[in-house]
Amino acid sequence: MRLGAGVRSRLIVLLLAILTVMTVAASRPLLAGAQATRSFVWDRVDIKVALQEDSTLHVTERDRAIFPGGPFRTGSRDIPLARIEQVNNVRVASVTPTGLQPFLHIWTASFSMDVPNTFTTRTNGTMLHIEWSFPATTSQSRTFQIDYDARGALRVYPDHDPSYQQITWIGVDHALTHDAPVNTATLTFVLPRPVDPEQTHVIGPGGSAPGEYFTSGQTWTWMASNLHSGDSLEASLQFPPLVRASKPAWQDASDRAPRLTLFFLGLALIIAIGGGIAVLAAWWTRGRDPEIGPVPDILVTPPAELPPAVVGAVVDEQVDQRDIVATLVDPGQRGVLRIEPTSATGILERWRRQDDFIVTLQQGNADLSPFERALLETIFDPPFMTGSVRLLSAMRRPSRKESEKLRDILYDDLVQRGFFAARPSRTRKVWTTVGTVLLAVVYIAAQIRGGNLFDVASPAWMLIATFLALGLLVSLVARVTPRKTVAGAEAAAKWGAFKKYLEQIDQFEQLDTARDLFDCYLPYAIAFGIDKTWIETFSRFGTLRRVGTDHTAGSFPFPVGSVDSSEARR
Repeated sequence: MRLGAGVRSRLIVLLLAILTVMTVAASRPLLAGAQATRSFVWDRVDIKVALQEDSTLHVTERDRAIFPGGPFRTGSRDIPLARIEQVNNVRVASVTPTGLQPFLHIWTASFSMDVPNTFTTRTNGTMLHIEWSFPATTSQSRTFQIDYDARGALRVYPDHDPSYQQITWIGVDHALTHDAPVNTATLTFVLPRPVDPEQTHVIGPGGSAPGEYFTSGQTWTWMASNLHSGDSLEASLQFPPLVRASKPAWQDASDRAPRLTLFFLGLALIIAIGGGIAVLAAWWTRGRDPEIGPVPDILVTPPAELPPAVVGAVVDEQVDQRDIVATLVDPGQRGVLRIEPTSATGILERWRRQDDFIVTLQQGNADLSPFERALLETIFDPPFMTGSVRLLSAMRRPSRKESEKLRDILYDDLVQRGFFAARPSRTRKVWTTVGTVLLAVVYIAAQIRGGNLFDVASPAWMLIATFLALGLLVSLVARVTPRKTVAGAEAAAKWGAFKKYLEQIDQFEQLDTARDLFDCYLPYAIAFGIDKTWIETFSRFGTLRRVGTDHTAGSFPFPVGSVDSSEARR
């Protein structure tokens, strides 16, 4: 099936949205073998952050996971690098009753879950990704230990009165609890020497009392339990200078973050409100159909002599498969075409030709609409003349160029009849392009940020979220932006009233004696998308003729699936 420009634009928007979601999802840590369709529970998560004399923070994380079911074979951990200058000496081990069983570090390209007791590391934007493998585990528990040195992670304030240093660490983040609940967690800070608790300042869960979490003025420990999705455990400790350290490069920007957050929040609100109003205002002034006078709720006769394809397109503002099928059935009802089932006699021939039809062109010089003539000339293939006969299944499929030409002919017909000021497909394409550009900005931002699209540590996420929302809004509004003229709005309303009549025809007509109505209005029923209901209604009254009635958009065996009429199939 060939795709027209409108469909391709929609696919681009959809693919960008999917890529954005996949990029965001890929940024979340999948810890300790959170294989898809399986779940596990963190029994304990213990993190110790020890300040070294050279200002390095040595981090030891010990995680005990309970695996119900399985098997589980891999685990991973993402370390944010936004507030760390460098991570060194990464080690992964399995904790056993006899001690630590170190895992072997290998290159990422050689890493495989089928080789247990190995691990690899790679930098992914602003994240250091650590991934390890272990022997297949089913309905058991395992404990893993990760060690690494974080350089340039200590905050230094030499010019403050009094001067101080600060450790800030997130032991359990939102991504960890999103993957699995945590029964018990601890976060411990260890200083190289004891300090007077009265000279410290604590920020963490449970309050800021300086003596509540320390032991001998050297160790501070915070505990949490029953952490679920969205919960976290983090703390900060300020203390007099203990080690020689210089201010990390990221510190000034981080300290300005609260002010930047307010700035980005204000900018995001301005863009969101202004952009939203602009989109709605553009639709209100240029996309909304004009007001018209009163129209009856139901019309029992067609309000005008229009080809079914034009009727279907003016009502739903798009050219689709059923408009093409209706265009074939309507000439059949007018005597331009004769459509009849094949009369195969052999068993094999019957099997091969079941549900097929013979189409005969009876009036090659008939008064046809531009779209009807173009479609018949395309599918009949030269010569196009009275008496041409084709087997329905053997008719030539229109090429991509011919498909786009057919679409444009019908859209131009709508404009020439005064129903639209411009092609609906062109209007939708403009709006879809704007939406695509906005989503492309989001996708590029996701790549620059290493997939960590909505990291709240950076205030820029608010702008990214704003562009994503505006891109999706514009892409959705694109479907309803084609603006009809007054004549087009009146025609759509009247034909909509006629559609209601067709939907409820058994309430207005004696269908057991109204056989002609079926053949007369079948093309319109197809164009409206109610052909199946239409056939079922007449079948109940026994008025449905076998020959020439099997022409629904869903079952009609005409090979026009490749005639992409530029809009998404319904």
